Amino acid sequence: MVLAVAGTLCLAGCSGSDGGSTPTPSPTPTPPATPTPVPSDLGSGTDVQAVGTDWLATFTDPDGTRYRARQLGGTSGWLAESSGPVEAILGYGQSNATGAGLSEPDKLGVMFPRTVVMLTSGPEWQLATPRPAAADSFVSLASIPTSGSLPGALDSFAAERAARDAGRSPAGIYQFTVSAAGQSILSFMPGRSTYQVLMENVAQAKAAAQRYGRGFEVRALIWTQGENSTAGYADDLRKLIDAVQADIMAITGQTRPPEFMIRQTAGATAKGPATEAAQAQWTVARERLGHGVTLIGPLYQGAMSDQHHYTTESRMMFADLAALAMESVRRGEVYQPVWPLSVTRVGRMIDVRFNVRGSGLQFDRDRVPATESEGFRFEDATGVIAIASVAILGTDTVRVTLDQDPAAGGGTLSYAMVDQPLSSFSGTHGTLYSQEDGVNTVFGRLGYAVPVHPRHYAIRFEMPTD
Repeated sequence: MVLAVAGTLCLAGCSGSDGGSTPTPSPTPTPPATPTPVPSDLGSGTDVQAVGTDWLATFTDPDGTRYRARQLGGTSGWLAESSGPVEAILGYGQSNATGAGLSEPDKLGVMFPRTVVMLTSGPEWQLATPRPAAADSFVSLASIPTSGSLPGALDSFAAERAARDAGRSPAGIYQFTVSAAGQSILSFMPGRSTYQVLMENVAQAKAAAQRYGRGFEVRALIWTQGENSTAGYADDLRKLIDAVQADIMAITGQTRPPEFMIRQTAGATAKGPATEAAQAQWTVARERLGHGVTLIGPLYQGAMSDQHHYTTESRMMFADLAALAMESVRRGEVYQPVWPLSVTRVGRMIDVRFNVRGSGLQFDRDRVPATESEGFRFEDATGVIAIASVAILGTDTVRVTLDQDPAAGGGTLSYAMVDQPLSSFSGTHGTLYSQEDGVNTVFGRLGYAVPVHPRHYAIRFEMPTD
């Protein structure tokens, strides 16, 4: 007979009141061990410490820099620890502000993978693409395979290198760029979708920084726009600068306005919209010199990968100069590019004195192709007057000698406003620059095909001579 008792099968001879043996109870199953959580993307990190749900670890970069970094629980990115704010470098403008039109492979890869970051929603947004998703944590730019070719990433990498060269410990640089290809400045004004996305991103980045126990401040906004210009560009630029600085300060609470840094636009042809924008950019930068606006320099010295966009090496050159300008502003200096300070004419001779950064003026003989009259042009009421010679006097003056006397009342001298179409360079360019011999470029020292020392090319301009 089989008897079931309390769910246990009992056969004849099993234990009971008749004094049989007592059965051995079944062992209680041991629950599986809970895996110990570990941080993501630890790599070579050491001294790992759990702080609540967060992780702290020590990292050593290839340059020997050591720093602590934090990873929020449930996220995959790291942010360098610091008592100071996370500093943002924002990009804004046409397609050359972002990776739009990029036709080259990534030649650099990622520098500073745990100290240059973006939100998890990405490093840039281009008009006519889906708006970026909301995000509340940071991740390295290393998560973007092409980051080594993105202008904003190169700007941030160069800025981080410059900061380390200046002896500052890593504190985290945040990068984000908004662009709209082929659009006029009106498409970037308050109320437009580009502007809304920019400000939304600033608010999200501030909130993310607070999750790491950090403040947030926009150090600089780099403006790359002007190929598609409109009448009244200077007035529109002034309005945009005022709005951007005020709105960012209202969001972040910073007391110092973000530096509005202008890359002077190049142009395919003279007397076109880009030429008018270039002159307006110089005008506004002079007006607000030392008051939150910096003209970094021109773009015409950069070789182009197609009709509109620059090569990766050109973007590296631009990034090196932006980093120098940002460091100069941080030190409390008033940064001025190589631009004209005065123009004087005596008969056929016109002397232009320039602000000079570095060792003194010289003409480019190894990068920008040979250029008629080094890029200078003179025009009076009778038309264009040929230039007999262009020479450098001392370290800061260029003498332009005309081949005949100009009409009474003088005329206008211009530089890098001349049509010289070339397949690999802007149609309006010149060869004048000054080099900082005592400084090594970030990307030149890494072996890329860029100048070893920073070259500050003269800005594009036109000025009356009388």
